[in-house]
Amino acid sequence: MIFFGTELGANLGHRAAFAPTLQNLLASGEPVTTSLQIPEAGGLSAPCGVAEDWPTSAINYPDICLRHGWRDRHTLLGLVLKWCEQLISTETSLVIADHAPTLILAARSLGLPVMLHGNGFYLPVAANPIPAMRPWNPVSESLLRKIDSAATESANYVLKKLGGERMRSFCDLFDVAERRLNTIAALDHFPGANRGYWGVTPPVSLSGAPVFPVCDYKV
Repeated sequence: MIFFGTELGANLGHRAAFAPTLQNLLASGEPVTTSLQIPEAGGLSAPCGVAEDWPTSAINYPDICLRHGWRDRHTLLGLVLKWCEQLISTETSLVIADHAPTLILAARSLGLPVMLHGNGFYLPVAANPIPAMRPWNPVSESLLRKIDSAATESANYVLKKLGGERMRSFCDLFDVAERRLNTIAALDHFPGANRGYWGVTPPVSLSGAPVFPVCDYKV
């Protein structure tokens, strides 16, 4: 069973970008299970950490994780166990992860191969620490290392509990079987990374009417 999951973001863009791949997999006879924030008919509901209300904007990818359940290792363990339950119950043999760091961590704990699917933002560069998302806003090296260490320590607590391979730094999370970057170098969120690109895949609808997230602000 192939398992596609997305965890962070507003759902619609992720599911639409994966639709061409899903259609090809289904046409070839491959069984696919999806786990999304807003689940498809017959699909699963993605276990997502509740976004914490912090006074400042997220600095980098591991900082986003800290704000969605990774700051507390026990909360993270609970989320990973929920992902593991879905992976085990569906007899998953391959995980396709789109902006789903906790799903990747769960797959790592189970020793399952992972394919990253999405644009360049979902695959931070292999650096310790992970650089800031906004290079025009200076961030100290010490703060970046503090963030990296906090996220990595939470992940290693979970991996120790579940028997997964320990991470040396946060970027180890993305040391997976396959990295599919649906973008081109000019649009990569990490300029100059010089990574392998598959090009831009035109998104299509999976099925039915789109479901948009509820906004709590007024225009």
